[in-house]
Amino acid sequence: MTEVGDAIKIAESIRYLRNYPDGFQAPDGSIYTSYDRNRATDGEILFARFTEEDILAKSIVSPKSRQKNLISRPLKKRP
Repeated sequence: MTEVGDAIKIAESIRYLRNYPDGFQAPDGSIYTSYDRNRATDGEILFARFTEEDILAKSIVSPKSRQKNLISRPLKKRP
């Protein structure tokens, strides 16, 4: 696998990660990362799925890769 620092740099450059990322690499090689977006206002929890190929290409090139997939959103708007 590519250096973790490289993965984070590319992920940030294509706007995957916002705050407090967590992730793992699945047996098929896919990398899953969960993160929050606008914690203070929107409070959304999202996930991205990408591959080493995407990281090396510095873009989404894998057909199964996705970004900004909603996991959770507060039911009530924050003040």
